[in-house]
Amino acid sequence: MRPSANTHSRELGAMRNRVMRAVEAFARGEAILVGDDGRRENEADLVFHASHATAQLVNVAIRKACGLLCVSVSNELADRLGIPTAPKWPGGMSHTGFTLSIDARNNITSGISASDRAHTIALLADGHATHHDFLSPGHVFPVRAQDGGLLARTGHTEAVMELCTLAALPGAAVMCEILDSNGEALRPSSLSGEPAQSEDPDLHWWRSLAYVSTVDLLWYRLLCTPRCSSKWKEMTVDSMEVSRVPLKAWRLAPHLEADVLLPCSIATYSKAIQPEHTRIRITNGFREWTNGVTLENAQAEVCLFVQSECTTPNPSHLSDFCDLSAKEGLRGTHQGVRRVLSQLRAFDFLAKETEWEGSQSEWNAQLQLPFESDRDLLMAAREL
Repeated sequence: MRPSANTHSRELGAMRNRVMRAVEAFARGEAILVGDDGRRENEADLVFHASHATAQLVNVAIRKACGLLCVSVSNELADRLGIPTAPKWPGGMSHTGFTLSIDARNNITSGISASDRAHTIALLADGHATHHDFLSPGHVFPVRAQDGGLLARTGHTEAVMELCTLAALPGAAVMCEILDSNGEALRPSSLSGEPAQSEDPDLHWWRSLAYVSTVDLLWYRLLCTPRCSSKWKEMTVDSMEVSRVPLKAWRLAPHLEADVLLPCSIATYSKAIQPEHTRIRITNGFREWTNGVTLENAQAEVCLFVQSECTTPNPSHLSDFCDLSAKEGLRGTHQGVRRVLSQLRAFDFLAKETEWEGSQSEWNAQLQLPFESDRDLLMAAREL
């Protein structure tokens, strides 16, 4: 069944609200909760920024969250401070970038107390700190996040870096897994729902904290922020052996977005371009789907390349856009979602290149699409 426009609007609107609430609380120095896909590690972490680390917040992480207290740090920060990656034994977690443990060199006692660890953590976010301000081994465990954030790896470590970027804060933040009363990892699904009247507030202290998931942060980045890693590279048109030579042509260089976009090219045949005269063609080499605008009448053409059939409608729910727990990770992004996101990137570029005077929403509304079902998700994304 095709999802309604209201379904996509509600789903993406709720995602945006969760992200904004979490980012605002994070930027204020509050602790928040970050969960993953639910089909991956299926864990929730207590998170707060390193510059806001206090003995009280660290004590909450130690005594209430009960997991391993770590600090997600950017590679840039770790390199500047000279904090090396910890050696890995065969069979270890090669995907987790633990560094050597550290303590602050000065103004602490043994390094283990909440106040000592808070001081060490805050020092990581101090722009004036250097390698000489730390000792190793110590009682704080930095973890290097992969460059590229959630587009490079869909873990808590990278999700925390996305929060730092959205809050315009240095790349260092505490993360600590939350364990339940039985000592097992708290599942993100446990964070929803109303508390029972008999519920012990001391065991469910986290209910008042803002919550966001890696899924929310990933799709917020892709749909709502200008941090687009893909670029359009202009092509030479003189040597093109085509039935109609364009004035200009570009191909999409997706970079970090390669797993969520389709190969795409754009050609323009007129300096003045109207959306209703933009041809959209999707092909797998054997079959093609178009929006009905002929090449002869086209002022511009967007061409997407797929490896198989592409008639699958878009999923209704954000969690179905991609199964982040699967081995292929973002490479398993739903074909319909990749199709819509690729069209969004192309339409944004065309509107900018042609100095379109209307809004992006107006451009999208006037376009004819090969699959009309894509319009719901396109317009819902534009509402953000």
